[in-house]
Amino acid sequence: MTASSILITGAAGFAGWHLLAYLRASAADTQVLAWSRQPHADDSHVRWRQVDITDKHAVHQAITGTQPARIVHLAGSP
Repeated sequence: MTASSILITGAAGFAGWHLLAYLRASAADTQVLAWSRQPHADDSHVRWRQVDITDKHAVHQAITGTQPARIVHLAGSP
């Protein structure tokens, strides 16, 4: 990821979806990585990834592979 990158967990939820809309509109220079339980299609500003945050190994691999500069944790229980 770039120096100005942000990871949002729970990006498909209510708060996450609003944060994504805000970042799309105002942070064109920020690369956004969005995690959710369900798969989503990437767009020009957001890279989606299906990650189970209860799986410690999967989370470690995903963080190591992307190394975001910032993380906003919005994932909650189902």
